Amino acid sequence: FGFAVLGLVGSKTESQRTMSHYASLEISTRPSSGRPGSPHRYFGSVYDVRFPSIPAPAARKSLGPSDLSKMSESEKERSEPHLKQIVHKHVNGLCIITAGELLKAVCSSGDDAITISRVEFTKEESDGQSVGAKRKKARRAKSNRKKLDNEKGNTQPLDTLAIVTLSDGQKIDLKCCVQGTIIELNHRLDGKKRELVVDESANPSLLLSDPLLDGFLAVILPSGHFPTRSF
Repeated sequence: FGFAVLGLVGSKTESQRTMSHYASLEISTRPSSGRPGSPHRYFGSVYDVRFPSIPAPAARKSLGPSDLSKMSESEKERSEPHLKQIVHKHVNGLCIITAGELLKAVCSSGDDAITISRVEFTKEESDGQSVGAKRKKARRAKSNRKKLDNEKGNTQPLDTLAIVTLSDGQKIDLKCCVQGTIIELNHRLDGKKRELVVDESANPSLLLSDPLLDGFLAVILPSGHFPTRSF
């Protein structure tokens, strides 16, 4: 009985620790558009992740409810005052990190056409292991949080995942959004060669043409629950 109580206390402590990593974020379920081919058809859940402490690039002044009700979805994205990204959660628990509609909104907000010049990842993929092995590794590392944070491929929600440079010189930091381990980076965006890939040219424009699917940033195996159980 005593061991069971200790287990419950340990579980509660771990849950509280996980919640603290997301305390500065606003996470909400993204409603389905109902359109064929939309990301909701491929994933179990889709979430908006807002960073209230980080202003959105080219942020607009605050608008009232009456103004927002008259706006299209793309116009609402352009008026978003804070950085917001979109995270897909697969039924197997993996999280697909995207830039959301952020870059599309920024690049289409001015009179002059703005394009994406370069994408630079600031994080690395975890050492080659199966997803199952990485899950076991993450569970073992929970007892040593400092080791977990410093290992290659590990992420915290506020960590910068990639830096996007626009043709007008503006640089935009995109965040990891999820605490966990990077399984895959989308090197179609930066053109870097991967194992078994002979040649691959950079195609950062995917962040504009298909930011929610082919233009995804990374696949992350969450450490703990995402979103937290209190969500």
